[in-house]
Amino acid sequence: MGIAMFEYFWKQQDDIPAGMGYPLFGVAHLLSVAITLFFVVILARWILGLGAAKRRPGDGLDAAKRRPRGGSEASAELRGVGPEVARRRRIIRGIPLFMVGLEVFKDLFLVHVGRFGIGYLPLHICSIGIFVFLFREWGALGMAQSSRESVSGGHAAMAKSSRESEPGGHAMLQRMKDVFGEIAFILIMPASFTALLFADWTVYYPVLNFMNIYSYIWHGLLILYPVTLWLGGEIKPSIRHIHYVLLFLCVVVLPIYAFDKHFGCNYFFVNWPVPDSPLSWLASFMGNPGYLVGYAFLTLAVILLMYFGVWAIGGKDSSL
Repeated sequence: MGIAMFEYFWKQQDDIPAGMGYPLFGVAHLLSVAITLFFVVILARWILGLGAAKRRPGDGLDAAKRRPRGGSEASAELRGVGPEVARRRRIIRGIPLFMVGLEVFKDLFLVHVGRFGIGYLPLHICSIGIFVFLFREWGALGMAQSSRESVSGGHAAMAKSSRESEPGGHAMLQRMKDVFGEIAFILIMPASFTALLFADWTVYYPVLNFMNIYSYIWHGLLILYPVTLWLGGEIKPSIRHIHYVLLFLCVVVLPIYAFDKHFGCNYFFVNWPVPDSPLSWLASFMGNPGYLVGYAFLTLAVILLMYFGVWAIGGKDSSL
């Protein structure tokens, strides 16, 4: 009995008989979503609790106003804080790296079973999220490191010039972190939550399957990272920054749409709507590709709703 339950654990959907999945919004699906969100809350509370005693009342959403200046990007973040706070920052920075390892493991599994293909490239919005996280955490850190190396390797005059321009350089690095942090919270997080609600993998996989469990863990981490940044005061979303999100969408959606059309894929769900989702409802009366117009307006509505939610929760400090 126990062995039979795990018979399809290490199987990809094409190697699983039809009908082995579970219904959307059924008990198994809703329980899986609830467990995922439960662990997101537990982990977020644990991460934010590290060094909480060191923080003054009023930290949290307002912490972004007190970012330290000077020094390296990494040391500036941790300067003057206790070991627990430094540990919290390292854990947050480690989430994207853990996700990279998880993605590599999944791909190796698919290669091992002979099922890796063009449909498993990291081109969905929930896959691109990992690049957004990496750019925020490690892209800025890499730029800071490169800047320090160029200064140390130059002449004294060049080093002096670099030190004089250091505040501007740190402002640029912080802007990079702000941009990708905003995209992570306003776009990636609600997209991941929607993916959990309208999971397109439940029809193919039984509950006790690696790909099924992986999908919940992946989307849970996509929610955990930006939520932790926001509650920890590391990002301060504002509708005045909406162009960050819109420009990002313009940069990634158009080439992915062309890729989908050329290779017959459905990344970002711009080739056909996911069954039993808001997109399929739009397609029911707008047709295909007409549903893409509704898709665009729905995305904009979600973005605006996210900004409104931040403002409503944060009050005047998160003013529109």
